[in-house]
Amino acid sequence: MPVTLTQSKSKTKSNKISEAKFALISAMFAPNRGIEAMKTASRIAEENGIADMTLEEINAEIAEARKSLVY
Repeated sequence: MPVTLTQSKSKTKSNKISEAKFALISAMFAPNRGIEAMKTASRIAEENGIADMTLEEINAEIAEARKSLVY
């Protein structure tokens, strides 16, 4: 069942605290495709034994792959 969150327009101290809680809860339930993509990439790298590559190694791989591209 979908959950719908609503927010009050009043600006009392109590409502400001409620707004902070609302923002936190909203962030917890909002899909974040960027973070999920990074988690997936990390898992795949770990599974393939390449999770510990240095930045220099990664850049070398990218440079090598670019050599085979046809523009």
